Amino acid sequence: MPEVAVVLDPRLRVTAEAFAAAWNANPDSATITSARAQGDTVRSFDPALSTAALALLGALATNIAASVLYDLAKEAVRRAREGR
Repeated sequence: MPEVAVVLDPRLRVTAEAFAAAWNANPDSATITSARAQGDTVRSFDPALSTAALALLGALATNIAASVLYDLAKEAVRRAREGR
């Protein structure tokens, strides 16, 4: 099962560590897979090539819908911004 990279736009003001912690603290997302921060920052997909944080979601079953991952990622960003 492949890992999924989550590139966090710097404008979110959420670090990869905070995203991973928020993801792993949420029982709904943690039951699907765990998240970990990638040590290095990466270039975002932005044409300006700003630096972005990178988090990796561990092995995911291929039957997980993209909309489910999207909703769980939004929740992790929200939690990370609130410091939970």
